[in-house]
Amino acid sequence: MAKWLTDFMSDDPFSKGIVFLGLGIMWLLYKIYTKQSFNMHKYSVFEWKAFVSSWAVIIMLMIFGIILIIRSF
Repeated sequence: MAKWLTDFMSDDPFSKGIVFLGLGIMWLLYKIYTKQSFNMHKYSVFEWKAFVSSWAVIIMLMIFGIILIIRSF
């Protein structure tokens, strides 16, 4: 699996970086559009963990996309 992932990323890093960056930006815009509150009193423990984890995935997608784009040059 690790070899497949490495081959997948090194095949064409610029286009895959654009895809990851685009996914991160689209998900970020969706989160901003839905106007979910950061008030913890509105969520249960599991909803709060899912909320924070979704923001972490957005940041990781954007950083990974930027790294792939920079690596292609």
